[in-house]
Amino acid sequence: MKASLLVPTLLATAGALSIVIRTTPKTELSLRIANSKDRASTSIRLTEIGLDGSVDFEKFRTKQIFYAAGISFPSLLLCIFLDVSPLSAI
Repeated sequence: MKASLLVPTLLATAGALSIVIRTTPKTELSLRIANSKDRASTSIRLTEIGLDGSVDFEKFRTKQIFYAAGISFPSLLLCIFLDVSPLSAI
């Protein structure tokens, strides 16, 4: 594994462990979604498609986070195991 990927991975792991130790992951995720800074602009878009409650906003953000993690984590693992830099494609 390249050292350039090792350091960010270790820092991300340490951050994730600190979140898990402080609170439950579900509680932490709910708090972060509740304090989202783009709630107003996103709520306008959600209202346009018929989702206008705060529960709908939280469900939308939760799904968005899991989709992003579901795509990025396997991609990161592939880059690490194939010894390919994600920036080499740019």
